[in-house]
Amino acid sequence: MVKGTKIAMLYLLPLAYSASFPGEKAKKPLPAVCPEQSGRAENLLQAAGKLAASGLTPEAVACGELAADAAPRSAQVAFQYARLLEEANRPEEALQQLHRAIQLKEDDAASWAALGSLLGKHARTDEAVEQAAQALQMAARIETKKGDNQQALLHTNELGLLYQRHERFEDALVVFQDAVKAAPNVGPLLNNVGNTLRRMRRMAEAAKAYRRAVKADPKQALYKYNLGITLQSMGEETKALKELYRAVKLKPELAEAHVRIAKMELKREPAASLRASTAALALQPRDSQHHYMLGEAHAELQAFEDALTAYRRSLTLSTSIFDRAEAFFCALHMEQFLCDWSHSARRAAQLPGLLAEELASLKEGHTPSIRPLQAILYIPGGALAEVTRKYAEYVQHATRDAAESLERAAGPRMPPVGGRLTIGYVSADFGNHPVGQLLQSIPGLHARSSFHVIVYALLPSDASPERLKVERECDVLRDVSALSDTDVARMIRADGVHILVDLMGYTRRSRAEIFGQRPAPIQVAYMGWPASTFAPYIDYIVADRVVAAPHLLPAYFSEKVIYMPHSYYANDYLQSSADIIHSTQTRNSIRAAAGLPAVGKGVVLCSFNQHFKLDAEIFDVWLNILHRAPSSVLWLLDWGGHAVPHLKAELQAAGIAEERLVIGPVLKDRKQHLQRAGAADLFLDTISYNGHTSAVDVLWASVPFVTVPVEKMPTRVAASLAHALPCEELVVHSLRQYEDLVVSLATNYVWLRGLQSLVSDRKKDSPLFDTARWVRDLEQRLIHLWSLYSAGSPKSHVL
Repeated sequence: MVKGTKIAMLYLLPLAYSASFPGEKAKKPLPAVCPEQSGRAENLLQAAGKLAASGLTPEAVACGELAADAAPRSAQVAFQYARLLEEANRPEEALQQLHRAIQLKEDDAASWAALGSLLGKHARTDEAVEQAAQALQMAARIETKKGDNQQALLHTNELGLLYQRHERFEDALVVFQDAVKAAPNVGPLLNNVGNTLRRMRRMAEAAKAYRRAVKADPKQALYKYNLGITLQSMGEETKALKELYRAVKLKPELAEAHVRIAKMELKREPAASLRASTAALALQPRDSQHHYMLGEAHAELQAFEDALTAYRRSLTLSTSIFDRAEAFFCALHMEQFLCDWSHSARRAAQLPGLLAEELASLKEGHTPSIRPLQAILYIPGGALAEVTRKYAEYVQHATRDAAESLERAAGPRMPPVGGRLTIGYVSADFGNHPVGQLLQSIPGLHARSSFHVIVYALLPSDASPERLKVERECDVLRDVSALSDTDVARMIRADGVHILVDLMGYTRRSRAEIFGQRPAPIQVAYMGWPASTFAPYIDYIVADRVVAAPHLLPAYFSEKVIYMPHSYYANDYLQSSADIIHSTQTRNSIRAAAGLPAVGKGVVLCSFNQHFKLDAEIFDVWLNILHRAPSSVLWLLDWGGHAVPHLKAELQAAGIAEERLVIGPVLKDRKQHLQRAGAADLFLDTISYNGHTSAVDVLWASVPFVTVPVEKMPTRVAASLAHALPCEELVVHSLRQYEDLVVSLATNYVWLRGLQSLVSDRKKDSPLFDTARWVRDLEQRLIHLWSLYSAGSPKSHVL
């Protein structure tokens, strides 16, 4: 509270001028003719008010000066003149008039409050902030003495907001809490308590304050909105959404609530996200972020053309580096989905500078606009590491309090019971998903004498055979889809998991915040995210000597590597697809149905990779191959989004007949897809991001591929598969070698058939397809990890 008297405060004012406005020189009022300049001061002030309302600020100030001259002993006139000067952005002169008003009437609370507000608005030093605070305190004291407690509370509230603006949150909290003691059911005060606690990252206390505010005024949408965003930050997404929907029901024009709903519903219910984005856009049609969220919702619903239109509009409207970068990378990614490469050269030229500018501007607790999948596709190694590390830092920042709370609340780590390690697998993909299909047998193949297996499913069951198999063969399956990140982390800790495996990384529907709380002593990354997480809370990554070659480790990996002896890429074909047969008759039948030439009548080159893995460079190579191998056709899949017209346009521009591009549907049934894949002669891999599941699919179908490993992990997966088969003939080291090898195979059918037979023979006994062997190899390494941990030894690569 204020020390000293009112008179003592007056001596502080000259110091406040210099502290708040260093170097500013007083300006003389602009000359103006006032319509009532010869009348009383009240008439002049009335005229000034009308001029100000009409936007004639200089004329209004001139009238105000005349009023002050006409009534030099009027505190009210000095006060009104000060407000006119403030509106004219002449703060030092406004302060002088407020000083004058207070000298004339020391108990004028309005002048003290205006003084505090003006000082606070322009304060540049702690001393100036304190002087502003003392003026507001004086205003509150005067109103209290007069018995106007409501007005006193308004000044106290302004004092708390002053401290909040200058990030003096402890002081702000004391002010607001004292005010609440005096008026326990005033919604704005309770809301400001919540706002301050949220800025201090005391989320549970903030939520409690917001709930009190809601109770005090149930019809105030803002309080429900604030409660919703606080619950979201606590990982309570279901509860958060309820509050946000209540907020927009009370106040449909609350655009920020619609946007928050759009973001939260994006992965849960894309159609709801689209509705919320559309509602926000109707309220604020020129807001770049609303267009961006509209694009997000369209993309999630696979309306890629609509998404691209929205992203490009967002890019046009964006002003901040963060909004521009966000829209840029999403537009780029959507152009890749659509195989629209018309902007590729320009985007490639703009990308490095845009990314560098954003990363340089990024503050703690914020993520780069480029998403990890976009980064892994478009960003070179060094920058990729920096971007991914920023994502990990965000997770750490978001989970810091929860991690500390978990460590304090949980008991000591459980030692293995009966010599058995408890291993936990975390994924949203246990079901009819490529990862779920590949890994469905792994929980059941673990040796129960050494391992207790718990599966944490981030999505509810889809009742697919893959999900049912996992549920049946693991020791425990926990559906944690409705639980918060904090609750899942607590569950994992309570389950006594020794080694926790993240099968998601930064992929869609991932929940890295669970791992950020460090619920298990050893945490391992595998499969879903084909790169390093660069996360200090991830200790190891499962890889092999091809995808994580030792010379690449310093630039591309932060984790210690668990080196698998063959390929790191597990699969399930031996268990789930052993009955796939590819006879010549079957292949011809499939080819005829697909519009492909019969076996021996033409060479079928295929690529079943998704469209975003294609780029102009590799497609140009494929067009060259079609020119040089005239009996060949190119067989691709239609992944939706209207990419096919763009691909056909590329063929037409290259002078290649359209019928040499054959487009097939994406088959949902996995066995049908594998059966159909065997009808191809040769698989053409994409280079910027290899075929992963699609590459191992074709090997199981006895179809060879050609690939070029580069440096990033996702560009080396196909080479890993080839080495494990083994069939190193499939790996070349430049696009020129790639083109020449494919042309040689496509124009030498005997050689091509020999390579197909080689793949077919070797796959039968290959470690690549021996899932049980893969699990045993992993188990040996996990046991070694635990022995290192138990002995207190430093982490190291595991061979």
